[in-house]
Formats: sequence, C-alpha cells, structure tokens
Amino acid sequence: MTLLELPTELVLLIASSLPESALAHLLQVHRSLYKVLLPSLYQRHVRDNRLQLGLFWSVATGNEAAVNHFLHYGANVNACIGIIPIRRASISFQPWFSVQTPLSIAANIGNNMIVDLLLKHGANVDGFPSPGWGTTQPAVLDALLSGHESTVRLLLMHKSPIQKPNMELGGLVNCAIAKGEISLLKLLVEFGADLNIPWQGAYPLNRSVSSPKLSTEIVRFLLDNGADIGLTNGNPGILLDQAIHGTIGTLRLLLDRGVTYPPDRFEQWFETWVGRCTLETVHLFLEYGYAPNLETLSIVVRAQRGDILQLFIDRGVDLNMKGTRGLTLLHEAVLRCIPPEPPVRMVGRAAVCRRPGRENLVRKIEPVLQRVSPTCMNDNVEEDAPEKIVRCLVRGGADLNALDANGRTPLALAREFHLAIQQILIDGEGI
Repeated sequence: MTLLELPTELVLLIASSLPESALAHLLQVHRSLYKVLLPSLYQRHVRDNRLQLGLFWSVATGNEAAVNHFLHYGANVNACIGIIPIRRASISFQPWFSVQTPLSIAANIGNNMIVDLLLKHGANVDGFPSPGWGTTQPAVLDALLSGHESTVRLLLMHKSPIQKPNMELGGLVNCAIAKGEISLLKLLVEFGADLNIPWQGAYPLNRSVSSPKLSTEIVRFLLDNGADIGLTNGNPGILLDQAIHGTIGTLRLLLDRGVTYPPDRFEQWFETWVGRCTLETVHLFLEYGYAPNLETLSIVVRAQRGDILQLFIDRGVDLNMKGTRGLTLLHEAVLRCIPPEPPVRMVGRAAVCRRPGRENLVRKIEPVLQRVSPTCMNDNVEEDAPEKIVRCLVRGGADLNALDANGRTPLALAREFHLAIQQILIDGEGI
C-alpha cells in the first residue's frame, strides 16, 4: 500500500514523528497530502519554533494567507524578534527599530490587509516590554517613518498612541517633522495631536526651525495649527538662536511673525553670528531695520568677510567710528595684515536641537525630498585676503589719516609692519 492509499489517521500518525523539514517536503508529494498535512506543519512550527520565524517571514513577504494560518493555529501575534535574524534572511525589508513585532513589520511595509488581520487577532498597538528583547516601539512609528499614510491612519483609528515620552523622538509629531512630511502632520492634527508637547526640553517648533533640510512650509504649518511661539520662545530669542542654523525662508517667516531678540540683546546675538552668516542672511536683517554698530563692523573685518563689509558700505555705514584705543576699522584691517596672526573665526552658541542617540533606532531618519531655501549660515564661508579688506575700506572712504590713541595713522602702522599694505594706502590717497 502506498502512502497516498493510507487512511488519514495513519498519515497524521506518521507525520507526527517527522521533523518539520521532512514534513514540509512530504506536503509537496501530492495535493491530497498537502491538504491533510498543512495544518500539522503550521502546528508543528508554532509549537517547536521559539522565535515564530514562519509568522515573521510571512508578514515580511506579504503572505496574508500564511499569516492567517499561523494565527489560526496559535502563533503569538505579539511575538518579538531582533534585527539579526531579519538581516540574515533574504527578504527586502529594512527595520527601523532593534526589536520587531509582526505588526511593526506589516506597518513598515504598509500592508494594510495584514495590519488589519493582526489587529483583529489582538496585536498590541502600544509599545510594550518583552522579556529578553526590551521594550518595543508602537508600530505606528514604523508606518510613519516609512511614509505609509493610510497605514498610519488605520493604526490611529485603532487607538495607537501619538505622543509618549518613551516613543522615538517623543512621538509621531517630531518624527513627522524629521521626515518633512506635511501630509503626515495634517493627519496627526486630524487625530488631535498636540503641537505644543515638549520632549527632552524642546518643542516641535524648536526642532523644525533649526533644520537646514526642512521646508519652511513645515514651520508655517506648525504656526498655523497652534504651535505657540510664546512657549517655544520662553527664553527671549531662543527661536532665533535655533533658526540661524536653519534656512533663510524659516528665519524670514519667524521675523514676519514678530519673533525677535529683546533690543538690548539683539546686537550681541547678531555679532555672535555675523561672521558665519551668508550675505542673504545679512540682507534680511538689514531689511528688518538692523543698523550695524562699530563692534559688528569690527567682527566683519576680523572675520575677513569682504562681501558683508561691502554691503554695509553700500548702505552708508560710518567707516570712521573709533573703538578702544582710538582704532578705526582701517587701523584694525591693517593690523590684521600683520603675519603670522591668523584670522579670527567667530564660533557662536550652538543652540540647535539635536537628538541624542537612541539604541532602539537602527536606521537614520532622513527627510523626504522637498523644496528648501538657502541656509542662513555657511561654516565653510570663503574669507577674503586681509589686503582685500583694506582695499574695500579705502574705496569706501575710510580716513587714511585718522589717529589712534597713540597718534598713529593707518599708514604709519603699515610702514611699521607691512610694506605691501603701505603701498595700497599710498595708492588710495589718490582716489
């Protein structure tokens, strides 16, 4: 009697003594055996495979029927797995977090049918502690970071959390900002997200204004939907401290909305950053009424920013103001030409919202491609030669005969320290 002719009871009895791999091969012998032995194969895997790998691979490959079978035969819908087995498997799935559940994988790939199936079988939408694995992140984070808006909506409809201190970046709002996805932010607001919940001392608005990779429209959306400048700007001017690390468009938007430093501190703030600002940023502050003082001009000279100096000259600044020791800007520029004194680079306060490293996140969150305006600062700004700064001041009308506290003119300093600069000043007398 062949195997196919045996009664079903005997076939099942034989199958019970076979290892899982042999049982899987036996299913492929004939259609009738497949129907008889398939339940046994699922039951065996659920019983013997501690990691429930079959369930995870079925979810990752989008095999809804197999997922349904595993759940029907008792697979743990809230099983956990680390990223090492996932990375070893030949499946095109990239996890976001170090601990994965079937629901987080389904959310990651945006398979709403499997997400719904898992939810009906009791999948936990919250992050939860799992012995031996640590605490999982809510699956809605996987959906959001992967850009699956419909999956995010589905999970939010099943009461997934929006914001919690132990969620990545404090919750979905900051993650959506990090991705630069306005459509996701709109969805979160639709479900009642609070745009004024701080995480690690910073509000969503703080984080959005300081990024050079985010569109100004992200900041505009936050402001238009309840982000409170009063809260985020509790420290006078902190938003400008952060926005100077972002884009021109965002800085202009904040200035349009009335964000500024107190008058007694604005001068000091601007002096901190002017040496690293782009020319367009300085244009913006001039547009909003800023008038540079002597200290600002001195910083520009010391930073060897001929472009900004020329802009100020074109705006009619007084080049012959005197500072300490009676030095004019031309005195300072001549002294800057004395070798081997290096140029001074301004390094100001870095009031940028930076996220501390998290062990749980295993992929870097990158913003989607979007239209971004130029940055406010350039750390690799090109310095002009000191001689060029001297020429710029001479052409702008700096007094070649101004006396410092020791009775020396710029020309006298040049004769003492730098003959090439002396010639520039002599030539300038004929201008």
